[in-house]
Formats: sequence, structure tokens, C-alpha cells
Amino acid sequence: MIKQKNLTAFRNFDPDSFIIMNAELVKDNTKCELLEARSGDYSLKVIQDDKELLINSMRDPKQEAKRFVQKIEKQSGNFIVIYGLGLGYHVLEAFDQIIMKKENAKLIVIEPSSKIFLKAIEINDFSKLFENKNVQFSIGRNTDLIRDKIGLLFKMYENDSIKVFEFNVYRRLFPKFIDEVDKTLKNVLSVGVSNYTTVINYIDEWHGNILENLEHIIKSPGVADYQSSFKDKPAVIVSAGPSLDKNGHLLKKLKGKALIIAVDTAVKPLLSIGVEPDIVVCVDSQYANYRHLEGVKLDNAFALLSPIVYPEVPKMFDGRSIFFNFFFQLSFWIEEHMKANGILVTGGSVATVAFDFARKIGADPIVMVGQDFAFSYNYNHAVETYWDKNFFENLSKAGILQNEHRQQIVESGKTIIEADDIYGRKVKTYRVLDDYCKWMEYECGQTTGTMINATEGGILKQNVKNMTLDDAINDHMTTNIDIKGIILDNFKILTKKQVYDFIKKLQQVNDNLDFIDNNSDKGREMVRTLYDKLKRDEFDQKYKKLAIKVEKLGVEMEKRIKIGSFIVEKFQTKFWPLLRKLQSNESYNSLKGDEKKLEELNLKYEILKEVSQDLSPEFKKAQEKVKEYLKSL
Repeated sequence: MIKQKNLTAFRNFDPDSFIIMNAELVKDNTKCELLEARSGDYSLKVIQDDKELLINSMRDPKQEAKRFVQKIEKQSGNFIVIYGLGLGYHVLEAFDQIIMKKENAKLIVIEPSSKIFLKAIEINDFSKLFENKNVQFSIGRNTDLIRDKIGLLFKMYENDSIKVFEFNVYRRLFPKFIDEVDKTLKNVLSVGVSNYTTVINYIDEWHGNILENLEHIIKSPGVADYQSSFKDKPAVIVSAGPSLDKNGHLLKKLKGKALIIAVDTAVKPLLSIGVEPDIVVCVDSQYANYRHLEGVKLDNAFALLSPIVYPEVPKMFDGRSIFFNFFFQLSFWIEEHMKANGILVTGGSVATVAFDFARKIGADPIVMVGQDFAFSYNYNHAVETYWDKNFFENLSKAGILQNEHRQQIVESGKTIIEADDIYGRKVKTYRVLDDYCKWMEYECGQTTGTMINATEGGILKQNVKNMTLDDAINDHMTTNIDIKGIILDNFKILTKKQVYDFIKKLQQVNDNLDFIDNNSDKGREMVRTLYDKLKRDEFDQKYKKLAIKVEKLGVEMEKRIKIGSFIVEKFQTKFWPLLRKLQSNESYNSLKGDEKKLEELNLKYEILKEVSQDLSPEFKKAQEKVKEYLKSL
């Protein structure tokens, strides 16, 4: 009975993980045996790779769970990752004592064995955990799933750090997988910190771009529609590294024999040698990046786009766009209420997005061209990019292009280091490019299939086969493929009803933004009145009634901003830096407790007003555009 209740809740609230868990079950060679503990509860004996170990205490597993959670409580941090479910006593205790009591606390449970998971749900009721939005389970040995779970839960403005706790003997049972998870967490966190800094700087621009792009997002498929669509078919990822000039001309041979995926900076160099890619990948939100595509003619290429991309880009590919999601709350909200486009993970560069797309569509082999991650031949990038065009247009006296590249490298302000290229020669690169290279090498090692580096230069060496592009073509890319046919067969768009339902969600957001806008000034006015009365020690009946009103409005405002996680995100990214600034102010620190609370409340209403006024016009405009699209269906 408990097992069925658990399975139903797990399937209903996390269907993707439920499917993965069942798939992992087939290849799980773990053996489990329930044992009765002295306390009358159960312990679990596990046999894995000839190791026979007890997961839970044979004396009293519930007391053991309490001690485990007490260790967690002694640590700072409200984002908890637990390696190992066992029979789950410690997970249930962590849920009761931390998740249900600590603001913004999040929990991810990583259980490498589907069979252990199935034993646990026979013994304990986890249905409340499966239903809770602050708890996620990753069942099986899939590091991509773990990365996605963290992306869904971890918010830098709410969660100060990720704290990892290993339950008992899990590292001894699954050493290789736990080591992989360690690396994944480190990688995700470093990218998360970078992404959070970016979000703070660009949140207004990103909101604006997403809402302007909404009419294109709503009539385009997502990467989720292309899962395994190119299974066992070759894909070539073309970047604009300097080595592209060396072998890029060979890509002409590949048309119709491999899916050619080009990052946006590589498009002009490719067109200059007569190669139109099948898919162009664009991620960046800024006009400066759009310049790599400005003015180009692409009659047949499709575009793989992030929702924040500069709005002129989807217009170029109208009817030929495929969108992916990334770790930004407005795009998550769209996924929740419109459709799940699917997430692509970025390691910091457009090429890493292209790589994640290639593996999600099942491409094999995945071949990389122009992926130097270094300044091969003392060049910064391939010729014919926008940067070179700009150099020639502004050339007022004789100049050497190689010198211009060297100047770009030196003047970038980025840390320059030395590395060994694929031939063992010393080559210069940016430290950040070296980081991207390490990300790519690690992910290649985690990906099933053949990974080929056909750049013929640069520093990408680990977990790939380094070979010439000519050899890669002859060995792996000789069969004709109906590339456009596959893309069009999976080009799925929303039904009329789905669009109509989404318009209703947009209306809800607009109604709530109007409420916030209209009531923020009232809130500030009431706070000012309370502050004046507080200063005069007027704690009369009017003061009490007004205090109750302010409290009620605060509760209502909290409810209203939670209509969309993106409103909370925008509010938090603006509010917390200003609150910290306020708290460091001498005059603020001289105030009494209630005075401080009123100062903070006043700041909250001020930011709420700003957020509502920023978002409301853009949302109303987006709603009207979607209404127009609905009429055309």
C-alpha cells in the first residue's frame, strides 16, 4: 500500500525522473535485503560489486537518522545535498526538521540505485516529499539529471551555499559515481555563481528580450521535441577558433552527410567559403553579439535559440527556430505554463550549448571543428568574423590582421596563460578558455558515443579522439541523411487551446502586477504614518489598526509576487543588494528594532513598485502579441 502511494506521487509530481528510475532499474546490479533492527524498524543490507555492507543501523535506524540530521543542522547553509537514501529515515528527519522549518531550505537526495529506492518506498511514506517543490530526488547514475535538479532548485539570492552530506557507507558502495557527482556539483556551482552575477547585471534586459521573443517562442518547438531525433547520426559542431581557417573548406563535403551545427560567430566565416550550416546556435542577449549575424542571408538554416537572445535574431529565422530553456526564472515560468522546451546546459560558451544539444539529440559521433580554446597561430579567432570586418572598415592606415588579433588578446583584460596544444607545443590562451576546455573534456567523458576533435589545433585533448577532419569525414560521414526532413518531422507547435490557456496565465500575471503597482504606494504611505506615530510614542488604537492593515497588505503582496517565480527573482536581485547597503548605514544601525523593520518594509514597497512598473508594460505588450497569434491559428 505504501509503495503504491509513493510510486503514484513520484510519477505524478516528477514523471521524467520516474521514467529514468525505471530505465536505470534494468542495468542496476545492486542486491538488497531488508533486516529487522532491534528497535523494531528496518535496516538494509546491500551487495554491490562484491561488497556487502549495512546501510542503516541494526540497533535503531531512527535514532541514527536524528544524529545525522543534527550534524546537518550544525552546518551553515540552506541548500542540502544528501548522497544516499538508504531506507530514508534520515531523509524524512531532514524534511521535518529543516525543510519544513527553515526559510528557503532546499533538499536534493541522490540515490545511485533504483533497487535501494524501491526498497525504501516499501518501508516509509515519502509522498509529502515528492509533492514538495523544495525537494528533489535523483534516482540512478545520471549526472545530467542531478545537474537539472540543482538548476531547478538553487537560487543564489536564496541559497547561500551547497552543503553535501554522505550517508554512511555510500562512497564505499559507489565510489566512481560519487566522485563523478562531486565533479558535477563543483562544475554546476561555479557556473551558477557566474550565472547569478550575470543575472544581476542583465535581468532587465533578459526579461525584456524574453517577452519580446514570446511570439516566436510560442510558435516554435523546443529541444525536448528533438530528443534522440538524430540517434547514431553524425553531428559537427563548428566554432570560430583560428584553426577553422585551416580545414573549414572541407565542410562542403559534409552537406547532407552530417548535421552541421555552427555557433553564431562561425556563420560569416562559413558563408565566406560557401557553407551554410544546418543549425545556428545563438545564446547572447546583446546587440553586439547579434552583429555576428547582422546582414547575412540564411535561406535554409534553422536556429537553436535561448529565450533571452537579442530579438532581431528570431525574426531572421521566423518559422525556423528551436528554443531551449536555461536557468532563469521567467523561462522556467514559461515552461511551467506553456510548454517544456527542455534545458540545455552551458559551460560558459555557445559551443558548450551546441555540444549539449548534439548529445541530447543522440548524435554519434560528435565532431568538433574550430574548437581551439586557444590562440593558435597567434590569432584570436577565424577570419571573416564580424570583428575582422569591423577592423577592415575602420582601417585608416596599413595594418596587419595578425597584429590586430594580438592587440585584441592583450587588451581584453582577461588573464592569459600558457598551455600545451594537441601537438605538444606551447600556446597562449585565456584562463577562461582553458576553463571552458576543461568543461568540454569532462562532459565528453560523461557522454556515450564517439567524441572526435577534428580542429587540428588548440588544446582540447582529454576524452576525445584527435584526428584530421578529412579522416573524420572518410571514417564516419559518408552516408546521406535527410537532415531537413528530420528537423521538420519533429517541428511541433502548440495547439489553439494551449495558446488560449497560456493567454489566461498572462492575464493573471498582469492582474497581479497591477495590484502590486496600485498598492505599493498605499503600503509606503501607511509605513510612513506608522513611523511618525512610533517616533511620537503614539501607540493608540489607530496605530494598532494601521499595523494590522500593513501586516495584511504585506501578506497579500507576498502572495501576489509568488504568482510567478520570475517576479520573486527580479524583486530579490534588486532588494537584497539595497538591503545590505541599508544595513551597513550608520543611521540605520542607530535605529530601534521596530524602526528598522519599518525602514526595511518601506524599501520592500519601493522595490515592489519598481518591479511592477518594469514588468507590466512588457507583459501587456506580450499578451497582445500572443492574442494576435491566436487569431491566426
